[in-house]
Amino acid sequence: MTPFRLVGMCLVLVVTMTIWWGIRQRQLVVDAGQVNEQIRRGLEALEQGQFDEASRELNTASSALDRLGKTDSRSQRIKQLAREARAADGLIPVPLLEVLEHVDSVHREGGDWERRFRDQCEDTWIIVQSQVELVKDVPSSGVGEFQVDLPFLLGDREVQLTGRLPVLARLIRVADQRPPVLFAAQLKTCRLVAVRPGVTAWQVVLQEDSSFLWTELASIRHLGFLSESLQSAEQLGELLARQSRATGLTTEEQDQ
Repeated sequence: MTPFRLVGMCLVLVVTMTIWWGIRQRQLVVDAGQVNEQIRRGLEALEQGQFDEASRELNTASSALDRLGKTDSRSQRIKQLAREARAADGLIPVPLLEVLEHVDSVHREGGDWERRFRDQCEDTWIIVQSQVELVKDVPSSGVGEFQVDLPFLLGDREVQLTGRLPVLARLIRVADQRPPVLFAAQLKTCRLVAVRPGVTAWQVVLQEDSSFLWTELASIRHLGFLSESLQSAEQLGELLARQSRATGLTTEEQDQ
């Protein structure tokens, strides 16, 4: 390569980097000017239970906060609210058990049960409150891989959820081995597995790394958890506060 060509390539590289830097700086200026208004609109929508608008505004704000390099507690809470709004907006439109009943029926009839599940559940979200158990003594299990045994039977078949949530390890340090957890996750697929001799289960697999702990009482109220559960608002608040501490959003001192 001649010196002239080398200098030319260096000039192109410098110009390209300068243009990229200029575009990024302009984007950061735009982000800084709009993010507070996006957060305000998102929080108002969330307070009113308008999850589609809340998800749009808060996730746009969350992306802007990431680009701005914001990691303070307020920014972390906005990012958490964005996750919750996205999950609430994308909730599966019918109860998961109802879908699994259809899937089980199609399977027993020899039909395309995988397509039935995919058509009704692909990329939708569920919110679950249940005891969870970390998967142990399984070579393929990773950090925070968990299983939930749901209290349902489809004929003679059990029902399980399986996913991954690394923060569970921190929760279990301060609780028993099957702590009550309120979490959201995106559905991926389901499969029929043998759980012990002579017993099979429908195992619903959650999207890799989509699971997160719920922490906000205000947003969960709009989803009917208080009216449908046997626990009081105070009990649910304590659970969410414990999860907020486990995720690092708050500390015990802040909760007091």
